[in-house]
Amino acid sequence: MTPRERNHFIPLGPIGDSIRVRIVTDGNEMLDFTVQYEPYIEDQHWPAVRYDCHVRPHRDTLDWGGETIDKRWMPEAISLNDSLDDALADIEANWERYRADFLRRRP
Repeated sequence: MTPRERNHFIPLGPIGDSIRVRIVTDGNEMLDFTVQYEPYIEDQHWPAVRYDCHVRPHRDTLDWGGETIDKRWMPEAISLNDSLDDALADIEANWERYRADFLRRRP
């Protein structure tokens, strides 16, 4: 089979913040994913927190230029499906804190 990439957004809160979700599958097998929290500030979305799975699933905290300032690794034995679910749950539960933290890092 040929890998298939799907992208969608999940809206958060009343001011336009969102979660960007990208999933790559081959049949029923997940090959890759990205889950990114993007606060809507000054008429644009900014990447603030990103989960992805190159090397191993992890969370990156990003600065205003999109550079990683902190990396938190997920457990080694976690499946990609579980890490995707955990990433979505974390951002949905903590996006307001992630937004406030991002604003505090403003240059």
